[in-house]
Amino acid sequence: MNEEIFLPYHSHLPQHIQDDFEQNEVVMLRSDTNWCLNFESFVEHSKNKCIFVTPDTAISQRNNPSHHGYSIDVIVSLSTATNERTFHISGVGAEETSPSLNFLLQLILESGSNSVTSEGEISNITKVVIKCFATTPRQQLGFLDLSPTKRGQKRKTALLAQPSSSQNRIEVDFRFLSLKASHCQLLFDENADIFSCVKLSQCEVDEWNSNDDDSKPDNGTTSLNMTKARLPQKLVLSCTQKEFRKFAKGRALISNRTSICELHLVLHFMLAESDVQHLLSIIQNNKRLKSLSIEILDLDDKTWTCICKSLHGNRNLRSLQIAYTEKFVDSYRRLTPERRHSRTNDVLKLLEVNKTLQEFNWPKFQQDESLIPRIERLLMGNKGESLSDCSATTTT
Repeated sequence: MNEEIFLPYHSHLPQHIQDDFEQNEVVMLRSDTNWCLNFESFVEHSKNKCIFVTPDTAISQRNNPSHHGYSIDVIVSLSTATNERTFHISGVGAEETSPSLNFLLQLILESGSNSVTSEGEISNITKVVIKCFATTPRQQLGFLDLSPTKRGQKRKTALLAQPSSSQNRIEVDFRFLSLKASHCQLLFDENADIFSCVKLSQCEVDEWNSNDDDSKPDNGTTSLNMTKARLPQKLVLSCTQKEFRKFAKGRALISNRTSICELHLVLHFMLAESDVQHLLSIIQNNKRLKSLSIEILDLDDKTWTCICKSLHGNRNLRSLQIAYTEKFVDSYRRLTPERRHSRTNDVLKLLEVNKTLQEFNWPKFQQDESLIPRIERLLMGNKGESLSDCSATTTT
């Protein structure tokens, strides 16, 4: 099998690199036979080998060739496996690693399909972490191409006949990387149905612009068009103040066709007045957001009240979570009884007019326990109304 898939490649390494590997440890993947591989077999083949996909990029589970100046790690956790697999992808540059990264992602996508629970939710989703060293500026992520391989063409044809919810979906987490507008276009439009969750951890993103007006000309790669996504997505954004402002100004959540229905913000900075306005705009103007989670360093009373008031007219959001990025509890965050009462009363006033919100969680040490039973009854009432609406829709 090895002879059919791999070609010897040790002699092609630079002379000073050859001593780092045994002769049988360095091979080249034959481009005309990569359709014979699946992910599980590739894991076995790559355990003790450095596999070149092209002369400029390689995949290894151990050591990369030291003459490659760029490296990126891909950590894969398959739903059917009990342990993680870490692959080291290297290349002479960021773009040169694309063939290896795309090849590995395609194998993961072709590794199986998700199972669907009785409630219609997808279970056993594959998780993939793609990370680089935390450099300043961030290392550029290479070009992504998730079109099916020769082997994957049959998978693609079969998926067209399946319900969308049964397709193989993955959770992808990018860490310490620089992404272009073309990456956003692929993640949130062209291949949005592949990714159930996209997490950007301390990444730099070129553009977040969204063009939802077909009458306006496309200004090139800076416009994020959302026309192809059919399934809901979750976006987790763990970022600096600069990146949060770029995301908010991009107005990706304002689009009627956005696939992002769940947003988790992890904000590692103190909110300035403009940041508060961006946050309120996301809450007030989103078109499809059902769940919002916000982790922040601190939140003053004025901002808390503004957040609650911004939700008075919201008819989309069903779940709101507010927490702190630092999990410790200090005397400052415990608040005085008066401040706890004020914040809890803001939530109570919100739920007296908002009949959509079904879940609102914030730190317990900032709650007035005397008002919590009334809040819980209002939340339960909203859940009951939602079930009644669903029942009426089904009946008609």
